[in-house]
Amino acid sequence: MRQKDSPSLLTELEKAEHQKIYILSGERGLGKHQEMYAAETELRTSAQDTTVLSVHPDPLGFALWPMEKALQEGAPGIALPKHSPKDGLNYIEQLTRCFIGLCTQRRRTVIFLYRLHTFHDDLLEFTVKLFRLFLNPYCRSNVSFCCCLHTGGALWDSTGASSRSTEQMIELFSHYPKSTCYLHFLPWPREALQYFLEQELFQGHLRITQGQKDLILDVAMGNPATLAILMERLKARGILYNENGYYCCNNIDGAVLLTCGPVPSTEEYRRMDMPLQELLRGSSVIGVEFEAKLLSEPLKFEAVEDKLQKILSISRIIQQKVDDLYEFESIFARLSIHDLVSREELTLWNSRLGEYFWQLSRRQNAEGEVSASLTSLKKS
Repeated sequence: MRQKDSPSLLTELEKAEHQKIYILSGERGLGKHQEMYAAETELRTSAQDTTVLSVHPDPLGFALWPMEKALQEGAPGIALPKHSPKDGLNYIEQLTRCFIGLCTQRRRTVIFLYRLHTFHDDLLEFTVKLFRLFLNPYCRSNVSFCCCLHTGGALWDSTGASSRSTEQMIELFSHYPKSTCYLHFLPWPREALQYFLEQELFQGHLRITQGQKDLILDVAMGNPATLAILMERLKARGILYNENGYYCCNNIDGAVLLTCGPVPSTEEYRRMDMPLQELLRGSSVIGVEFEAKLLSEPLKFEAVEDKLQKILSISRIIQQKVDDLYEFESIFARLSIHDLVSREELTLWNSRLGEYFWQLSRRQNAEGEVSASLTSLKKS
């Protein structure tokens, strides 16, 4: 779901600006490629003055085949390059000349680059070459590019092979600051996600309690793709079953959902540096809510505030409520991290917390008060 008040990709493209890179950014599963495809389809149908090229990575094709295929399908009248030298030009030089001839015409060209972060080296190198040629302020080109940027650390393609990181892609775009236009996608609000669950995934044929729905929505953390995969895994394991045309289940708890995955909070956790992971594990032992001072003393973590702010800047696992008080995004988020605490860590940290609150209760016993820290711990 796009950021509130953010225009759609189609709206931006209808402005007919040139020398632009439209970048749909956000975590996986929020509908960025779907919006690209919808904009491409509409342009092909309604924009008679626009040539539309669609480039998809092809692991089975030769190096630059996706570019040649895009020309073949989107600009059928163009003379395609030969694999043997022609006019003294090799294949890459001929392909480059094809794009120069197309993108410097009065007729506008829009190039959709799907899964850009998974382009193999030769294909990405040629794409960057097109960027340098046509986004140059001294070049009169009539072309725009559209692509997606998946935020949230290391990325993986559908085959499981590692692809380029978010930072690598941002560094690439930083060479063209006057041309970039970002359209930000945010996690879906809870109401929209529940509607998607009930009406889109099950067409009104889901019969589970609101409490069970809430737990499932907690797991998804606003991501519809995560929700769809989770529900399929629940069906595959027989936890969610069809009875007289309606999907039902008996008991669902956090422990069951942890085994079904995918768990966004765990995935975000695994992308963090080890000191941040350890701090999160320690926080999960305290409770759903926790005070930063408890991490410093008695758990003896160092640079706690800096680490907490770093976690806030790169993930949605925790939130800052007020000042020193933080909380996990949901009970399930806390449970998924707590499940990663080793037996040795759990024994050590519980021992330190127990000693701390025993000493604290002794000091406060005369006054009959219980600290806010103790209240926070009891919430776990």
